[in-house]
Amino acid sequence: MSNPMIIAVIPGELADLVPDLIENGAIPVLDLTCASVSEVPEGAWIRVRPGQDCPGSGPVLLAGEGTPIQNRPTWLETTEVQDPPAGFEGVVLRGRESGGMCGREDGLQLLSRQQGRVILDAGVGPATAAAAMALGAEGVVVSDQLYCLPELNLGAELKRRAASAVADSSRVIGGFRLTASALSPVVRKLSGGADP
Repeated sequence: MSNPMIIAVIPGELADLVPDLIENGAIPVLDLTCASVSEVPEGAWIRVRPGQDCPGSGPVLLAGEGTPIQNRPTWLETTEVQDPPAGFEGVVLRGRESGGMCGREDGLQLLSRQQGRVILDAGVGPATAAAAMALGAEGVVVSDQLYCLPELNLGAELKRRAASAVADSSRVIGGFRLTASALSPVVRKLSGGADP
């Protein structure tokens, strides 16, 4: 593939970064799963949960099982190899390295078995991106990799955590990868069976 897609998922509140991402060759995706926006800038995709409002006119990443958004190219996020359901453009395959909802296997292992159109979301770095393209991915997602950018305006504590993160900084609980200490309230709630 001559032009792989670099999908940059950013919080909806940072819609003003869309032109910069486009200028630098990325496809901006506003994550609206926990936010809303009054307007989706031209060229931006959105990420929503099933049943959520879908502002804008561009493609959609659907975070969870549901039906494609009518008259919009819709990609289904999944943590397992599957044929894209009817009406979907393809799948966004989320490996165990993904932040948030994640798979049980490494993204490249999942990708090696996936058929059809696929975008890989698996904590992608340069080596993983190249391997993903070699395995037929149409693109890769970057989101967690953007946390240290000054444009995200993270608070001091979040910035410190992002800058000092190592492989052991995150953990998977109930199919969800998060960065928190083992005794934090969120880890205790999820370990107790709370819904993420």
